[in-house]
Amino acid sequence: MDNPSQSNTIAFFDLDGTLTRKDSFVEFIKFHAGFVKFIYGLIVLSPTLFAYAIGIIPNFSAKEKVFTFFFKGMTEEDLITKGEEFCLQVMPKILNSETVSRLEYHQSQKHTTVVVTASLQHYVKPWCDKNNVAVIATIPDVQNNIITGRLSSKNCYGPEKVNRIREHFDLSEYKQIHAYGDSRGDYDMLELAHHPYYKGKPWNVKQT
Repeated sequence: MDNPSQSNTIAFFDLDGTLTRKDSFVEFIKFHAGFVKFIYGLIVLSPTLFAYAIGIIPNFSAKEKVFTFFFKGMTEEDLITKGEEFCLQVMPKILNSETVSRLEYHQSQKHTTVVVTASLQHYVKPWCDKNNVAVIATIPDVQNNIITGRLSSKNCYGPEKVNRIREHFDLSEYKQIHAYGDSRGDYDMLELAHHPYYKGKPWNVKQT
């Protein structure tokens, strides 16, 4: 394992497919809605999901439509509570132990660790807080304590991951940057790093 200086090293981790073995947004929807409503939602949303799959609509639009269907009208308190329950009951079952070990290694070396994810802050942050990890995530829109179904931030995916990282961190302060990802939505983040890892293996831009 790399052992750079402790005081000027940061490690960025994607969540879905990297720290977890499954898509946490899908698992959170199942947890919140139940199996029957989840399947019904997939049927209703199938035109949107198909349009996204073939590139007609962008990731942001598809995610917002799915989020609207399942969560619009909830109070923010209910979403927070559901996120905390998900963190305790579901997250431990879907974690990727190998990547979590890398996270724990960085923490043992006193490196700054950050989860950078398109998943919703309301269920990612409880897990990150519990594990002493900073978090950059997608933020739902809330008006008068009610979830509107819209997203107040851009979907934290692709180039937006880099935009959000730069908003929160001055990367010139870090001599060593690590990044871990598993999909094309992580490529931009991986390009930031001195030590990028794709699906657990060292990565370079020529691989894309």
